[in-house]
Amino acid sequence: MNTKTPHNIERFSDKYHPKVFAFRKSLLRELGASESYLELDMSYKQTLQYCEEFNIRNPEEVWKYGLRKWRNTHFANILGYCTPQGDLASLSGCEYFSEQKCMRVSMHLYTLESYRSKYRNIQFDENGFFATHLAEAKSLKLDYIFFTVYPHNKVLQSHIKNLAYRKISPGTKPLLFVNDLIFVEQAIIFKDVAQYFFIYPINDTRQFYLPAGCKSLGDDFLVKLQITEQRIDGSAIALIKASL
Repeated sequence: MNTKTPHNIERFSDKYHPKVFAFRKSLLRELGASESYLELDMSYKQTLQYCEEFNIRNPEEVWKYGLRKWRNTHFANILGYCTPQGDLASLSGCEYFSEQKCMRVSMHLYTLESYRSKYRNIQFDENGFFATHLAEAKSLKLDYIFFTVYPHNKVLQSHIKNLAYRKISPGTKPLLFVNDLIFVEQAIIFKDVAQYFFIYPINDTRQFYLPAGCKSLGDDFLVKLQITEQRIDGSAIALIKASL
């Protein structure tokens, strides 16, 4: 890896690095779960039952950062946003898809609640996660980067609309990259979950080859996305047609 990271971001090639492990424990504590959950090899269904029994918030995040899901998730690397004290306030992972010349970013993106008021826009800051992932993708000569949102609660449903219609508040810093995102209006089944794709093109192209295994909601395999129409209404959403 030849790309440099901003001074406030640390890159981890080992997903079990002590700093990353400490972050996972902090996340569980703030959601009301025991750190011992990291030692329990629970299925998704068991995790939901565990969270319901012990009144633990946000079971999806508990599941993502737990033993089994973390073990089975492949990361090319993980970015950590460091506080002046050296602790991690937020994490964002990425994965390469070399055959399709793309990178998935913002994987397991999470900012600890105690830092959210201070670090409001870690994802889209000038020296934030997205910019750092993008620099890496450019160094690898990829065609695009993308992230997905699984709308399993009302907050994430609103987040999708806010991103799609450019309603994200910039706070005190300029919010970069959002206006250039391409929103795929149809949900795509990816990693066995129906999710919404946001694509950031690196090259001047109107078609994007998807990671293997993507399906439409009708269970058809998808190979590429083609930009077929551009709607200009202040939100500048690119409408995408999925091609088989």
